[in-house]
Amino acid sequence: MLVFEDVTAGYGSRSVLSSVSFSVQRGERVALVGPSGAGKSTIFRMSYGAFAPVSGRVFVGGSDLATLHGARLRAMRARIAVIFQAHGLVDQLSVMQNVIAGTFGSRSTVDALRAVVAPKPAERETARAALARVGLADRIASRAFELSGGQRQRVAIARAIAQRAELVLADEPAASLDPELGSEIVEMLLADAKARGATLLCSLHQPELARRFDRTIRVGGGIVAPEEPLASSGL
Repeated sequence: MLVFEDVTAGYGSRSVLSSVSFSVQRGERVALVGPSGAGKSTIFRMSYGAFAPVSGRVFVGGSDLATLHGARLRAMRARIAVIFQAHGLVDQLSVMQNVIAGTFGSRSTVDALRAVVAPKPAERETARAALARVGLADRIASRAFELSGGQRQRVAIARAIAQRAELVLADEPAASLDPELGSEIVEMLLADAKARGATLLCSLHQPELARRFDRTIRVGGGIVAPEEPLASSGL
């Protein structure tokens, strides 16, 4: 589902990744582990075409992202859900509207605006069902700014569920949460990926959380070192 082929990346004169190669198979749940600044977020940005490598190639679903532009790139991004560290919610919109926003990649601009302003019953039900999966169905009418950090993170996961993405990229989803809530968020991501057969790549600092995944990939010093399977959660 995701392949990095001899990828080198950096910002100006600062090198971040050097000749990195790894792959994530369709339906696999993989933890990307490494310290801050190791290049995990750069890997995520390249995985949905938001940042181009200096050299090498990135493939998603068999397509080289460097060859995709315009409508083809938008169509590819519609297959990818990204859960950012900062959640990426619009504070003044309702929880329902933020979840519906997860489907924008597959809509025209006019239809996306219509879905926010006047969602159809089926769209409301999709949002409600996704929020129920993360235990927030009772907050569907709340504004995003009214939520706690943990609730905002769960809305971001519900948005990914509503999108029905084939590839889910979760960038440090437990970084700003207490250990118990962080563990709960990771379990939600794993359970959703298993239920839908989706591919999950999740960056983490915590080794104890990484052990719940099928496999870990360690990032550090500009290189990537795949590790042995570590899954022990039974998911």
